[in-house]
Amino acid sequence: MRSLECKLMESQPWALHAHDSGARLPLHAHDATHLVVVLAGHFTDVSAGTTRSCTPATVLLRAAGEPHEDRFCAARSSYVTMAVAATLLEPLPVETIATRHRAAAQIAAALEHNGSSAKPVVTRLLTGILRHVVRRARVQRARQLIVERSREPARISAIAAEVGLDPLDLPRAFRREYGRTPSQFRAETRVLRACDELRRIPRLPLAEIAAMCGFYDQSHMTNAFRRLIGVTPLQYADSSKTAAGGGRTFRA
Repeated sequence: MRSLECKLMESQPWALHAHDSGARLPLHAHDATHLVVVLAGHFTDVSAGTTRSCTPATVLLRAAGEPHEDRFCAARSSYVTMAVAATLLEPLPVETIATRHRAAAQIAAALEHNGSSAKPVVTRLLTGILRHVVRRARVQRARQLIVERSREPARISAIAAEVGLDPLDLPRAFRREYGRTPSQFRAETRVLRACDELRRIPRLPLAEIAAMCGFYDQSHMTNAFRRLIGVTPLQYADSSKTAAGGGRTFRA
């Protein structure tokens, strides 16, 4: 996304909107994906069965073609929209993303004090917000893929490439978002799945459970259990039986 800011600075593809309390935009959709940054007021966004309360600093990355309606509640609500080229989001799945970003206040201040000269400033700030939202969406998609493929020997670097991130960048971004690296999260996912299997089928051989849950072998699973929950799989299985009888148990 290094060329993103240059592209936006050339086209100035954003617009400022304002609506009074009681106004309503009926169900509609946009041909292109849009970034929406709320600057002032309060309105309710309804789309695909989801109702979002939009207040200053709310950011939406609206998927192209998604029907939605807006109901304005505050005396005066304002927001900025910016069309986003689909190529900037590849290879992410097309879905609406909601978050918040403190740069919304800077955009509001620039528009209030700088008038027409605010355009380059607003474009730069919107570019930064878009960069943040898309990067966060890539990390969230990586998390989803790790869960879906935790039974497989998939490389984290391959998942990074699939969501459009550098393999060296994903661990840092993932830790900022979730407080752990992708590898640590995958290990936790596998251990939790193994715990479920141990409770569900306690007599199943540990080697089979290890293979079912994505571990290389039984030893790999045992080491992960010790590191993450402080017991071996066998001890966990025994504790689950004890818990069923009202005795002491371990928590995964």
